[in-house]
Amino acid sequence: MPVKDYGIWKGFPAHYELEDRFEDPKSPHLSLYYHDNNAKMPQFDRDYRHKHKGNPPNKQKPREIPGLFRAAINIKSTGKESRLAYWVNHKLVEHPITEKLSNLDFGFHPIEELTDFDGKGLDFIRGNLFTTQSGRVLPHDIPGTNNDIIDVLEPEVKKAIHHKATIYLFGSMFNTRNGIHNVHMNQGNIPHFVKDDGVFQDGGLILSKSNL
Repeated sequence: MPVKDYGIWKGFPAHYELEDRFEDPKSPHLSLYYHDNNAKMPQFDRDYRHKHKGNPPNKQKPREIPGLFRAAINIKSTGKESRLAYWVNHKLVEHPITEKLSNLDFGFHPIEELTDFDGKGLDFIRGNLFTTQSGRVLPHDIPGTNNDIIDVLEPEVKKAIHHKATIYLFGSMFNTRNGIHNVHMNQGNIPHFVKDDGVFQDGGLILSKSNL
């Protein structure tokens, strides 16, 4: 079954918010805020979420920041096994997908409209993106250093924002069109999420900057 509204969003990271074990112990996210304006960074309030915590202007969308798009990146599974498998490839420049990505215009691109991709996005099983044995199974947030998903994700995101990297987000556009979700593997889901399974429709985040 295809993943609904699957595509690639090319943009620039601007800000992030992490939900730790105290803020959301059940279904926490890394919210990566970004824009796709190649001319300049839009104006936004970095403290917006903190100012409105507990009393959001829109109770249905409490994580949004006006002026930016948001990538909702899961950092804990809601299944019985709550840990996540995490893969990273710092040598992806050698993969043929990188040239196709660099040729994209900024903005969201439905995968079926990208002729260079032949209707195929990421696939963690068939795409030769990394060796599966290199993955780490990590909990959401526990005491200590370099031992949970927050510890490994946060430095990469900070560095991408600092160096004004280009980001490529693979996943499903929100139905409100102001962000993206399903930024994770979309195959082999538990029964509740089996409708989100899709071959060559895995979600993921690619960062591109020569000095990252």
